[in-house]
Amino acid sequence: MASEDRLVQLAERLAIVDWMQAMAHKREMARDTLYLSIHNFDKVAGLRASLGDNKAVEVLSLISLWMASKVSEQRPISLKMLPLCVSASSH
Repeated sequence: MASEDRLVQLAERLAIVDWMQAMAHKREMARDTLYLSIHNFDKVAGLRASLGDNKAVEVLSLISLWMASKVSEQRPISLKMLPLCVSASSH
């Protein structure tokens, strides 16, 4: 796949993975949760999507982390916590 066909470029992906790792660490999530969230993100981001803006990528990373927490965590992230994750990452 050509780089211009990707939803997320490599540098952006690295920053997103760093953010997901920080959120998973802050929430004391298992490594499996982090790995699953990155996998989910990559699967969707690897598709050529019409959602090429930063907001769509932010939402995709949040939803990927949320879905993974539902599968892997005893205390998954609630939907109410997602806005707190965004505000925590902007500081």
